[in-house]
Amino acid sequence: MNIVRRKKLKMWRVSHDFTQRDVAKILDIATSHYSLIEQGINNPSYELLIRFEKKFKTENTLDLFEKEKD
Repeated sequence: MNIVRRKKLKMWRVSHDFTQRDVAKILDIATSHYSLIEQGINNPSYELLIRFEKKFKTENTLDLFEKEKD
């Protein structure tokens, strides 16, 4: 079974000492939704990507949300 996850997104979150709940709250989305995005099950909307970039001042946002196989 090939599991596809967003490893860079999780590494970014952990390196900034955020929990999934913290990120979800800042983005004004449910923690469960953010978890599914990080797991690669759900995809973020364009609006959510823009919000993420603005809230966290990231320049490599699309790279963070790239899916990778385990």
